[in-house]
Amino acid sequence: YHVFTSHFFSTLASKGIADVQTWTTKRNIDIFQKKFVFVPVNRHLHWSLAVLVNPGAIMSAQFDEDEQQQQQQLNNRPRL
Repeated sequence: YHVFTSHFFSTLASKGIADVQTWTTKRNIDIFQKKFVFVPVNRHLHWSLAVLVNPGAIMSAQFDEDEQQQQQQLNNRPRL
């Protein structure tokens, strides 16, 4: 698992992904290999906890979907 600080989300929300993009790469952490990723969120004096479960599965699912679309395009092209 990996746990971000509450500063992670506040920086992400206010400055964008470019400002937090290196937070894990500097420490050699691949969050897509983790089972759980915890992100504490403090917005308007209210605390929440975002829990990402198997974040790498999103990447795998997207890859499978892209691969299926490419195969369909090949199957649907006109034949000579």
